[in-house]
Amino acid sequence: MIPHRSGLQILSHCPPGFGGVERVAHSISCSNGYAVCFFQPVPRNTPTTPYKKIHIKSIKLFRYYFPFDIIQFINVCSGYKHIHIHLPSPGALLACLLIFLLKPIFGLNVSLHWHAFLGPKQKSLFSRFFVNLTNLFFTCFARLSSFVVTTSPTLKSELVFSGISESKLFILPCNIDENYEKQLVSSYHLREKFSVSTSVLHVVFVGRLESYKRLDWVVDSLKNSNISWKLHVIGAGALYSHYSSLYADEPVVFYGLLTDSAKYKIMSCCHCLVLLSDSCNEAFGIVQLEAMALAIPSISLNIPRSGMYWVSKTHSMEWSGNLNDLPFLFNQLYKDPELLKFLYAESRLRYINTFSYRNWIYSFNHLPFS
Repeated sequence: MIPHRSGLQILSHCPPGFGGVERVAHSISCSNGYAVCFFQPVPRNTPTTPYKKIHIKSIKLFRYYFPFDIIQFINVCSGYKHIHIHLPSPGALLACLLIFLLKPIFGLNVSLHWHAFLGPKQKSLFSRFFVNLTNLFFTCFARLSSFVVTTSPTLKSELVFSGISESKLFILPCNIDENYEKQLVSSYHLREKFSVSTSVLHVVFVGRLESYKRLDWVVDSLKNSNISWKLHVIGAGALYSHYSSLYADEPVVFYGLLTDSAKYKIMSCCHCLVLLSDSCNEAFGIVQLEAMALAIPSISLNIPRSGMYWVSKTHSMEWSGNLNDLPFLFNQLYKDPELLKFLYAESRLRYINTFSYRNWIYSFNHLPFS
């Protein structure tokens, strides 16, 4: 066991943030006091945290941050016994290279947190080569690390298939912070008042409006389902103007960015959440947990090397995870209120039994660095 407050986490963005990686890092440091080292410039209005945060001077290439002040980075890392690196940002690749070079010099104990496999965003030969090479490097670093934490059984199986010893792999699903979970509990009364009637199927989409978040697939599937529907879109991004113009004549409402309480209020008035991604880059959606905590069924595609289908799949949802079957699923939910009732109950129960903060703490306390 590694003593508390002797460890350092390394990630690209400043926690607690909005993404799954930052939220997980935040929960870990709140639980064991590890300091956090990150590359992104400190955002405005960043909340104070009970653990130490260290910003490394960085350089931004394309959309990614890389450590630029290598001397500062080495000085910071050499002061800790245990280094826990969050993958798979490209900046983490450089961090891994530096840390594993320093490992024998300073006697560092190094572990990895494998949140996702990288997948090519373009289908060009260079893009595929770069992504495959990066995943290969991460796999080599994983073999050299003391242990590897990942987020789902799906990713664990893929890592074993990649040649990483099962004995050093541990599953720690993403979680909702204890304070956020309390907000969800207070919002649950709104959900209890929601009617199961489906004269119109209300579907909610929450997330960044980027190319890999396939809002177009959601709309196309709803249009092909031959039902009355309304899509509620919460979030902003590069494609916000494009989508709001494209679907101006469709029953699609765009809310932009909302506070958590406003977001939960809209979600509570919907029959299901749909979160479609065309890449394994997204392997676990925090919003899936928020939906299930509110007894809202979550629907995601079954993509290789992604755990999102595993996260939200419940016993009564006869859903293959295949995009071609999504219109049929919407039709089924629209016509079968009793099925929806089952799915509401199953979704909330799955959250409580698998993903609640209480269960997260239990799983975390059984990891080698807790």
